[in-house]
Amino acid sequence: MNKKYIQLVKYEQDKKIKEAAFNYLANCHYNGESTSSDVESAFKAGAEFAQRWISIEEELPDIDDGAKILVRSRRGGIYLSYYFKSKGFTSNANITHWRHI
Repeated sequence: MNKKYIQLVKYEQDKKIKEAAFNYLANCHYNGESTSSDVESAFKAGAEFAQRWISIEEELPDIDDGAKILVRSRRGGIYLSYYFKSKGFTSNANITHWRHI
């Protein structure tokens, strides 16, 4: 896999984690003075967001064709799959959720 692509994916994931942490602090009426408790909670919220399984009914991947993702089947199995906007998932499993790697 292309190094620049991997860096871009990591950058996008980091950006989403930072957005989740910022949103968490904003919803907690953050007053500009961070405490270790605020930072820890924000980090946990970001990490939980990054590990979240996304329902295919909620959202399909908005990624480049052929990108690797993890998918979860109706029976709970977890598989590595590729996603193509024109074809969908390459896994034959009955997919219910997906997440970035």
